Amino acid sequence: MSLRVIMWIVIKYDKKKVSLLEHDLRNKIGENTKIYSPKFLLEKFKRLKKNNKQIHLLGDYCFSFNEKYSQIKYLNQVNYLRGVKYYLEGFKSNQNEIVSFIKYCKSHENEKGFLNPDFYKLYLNKSYKFFSGPFSNQIFKIISLQNKNLEILIGNLKTRIKKEKFLVQPI
Repeated sequence: MSLRVIMWIVIKYDKKKVSLLEHDLRNKIGENTKIYSPKFLLEKFKRLKKNNKQIHLLGDYCFSFNEKYSQIKYLNQVNYLRGVKYYLEGFKSNQNEIVSFIKYCKSHENEKGFLNPDFYKLYLNKSYKFFSGPFSNQIFKIISLQNKNLEILIGNLKTRIKKEKFLVQPI
């Protein structure tokens, strides 16, 4: 009985060359190569037009899966692909954490593959930053957690908002 080796690596890439990276990974490493980059969909309104913007949770890092990554010759090839800056060392000893994080992200995705606003766990008396809405880029503190509502403090302003309407990030 042989154990199937799960091999996810973490790649830092050039955002301008992401399509070249995806193409090269599939052509040079293998067609069964998977790429995963968790992201939020941010809807902004500007001059009565709705603009959608994708925000990558990991910035310019992504996960890539291929069983061939267990062989050093394929890992060496990854460093020379277009769009790759480097891959993070130590991925072999952190496979469980990587797989667990990816499962957590996928369990908080909507039907379009974007992370839901409930991705981050919210805690009382912690500071967060808005990604969307009229308070975009404002820092606030949670003073009360309820099922669907948050009571927050922005500077001296105390207000109540609905959790699912805004994207927030802990700071």
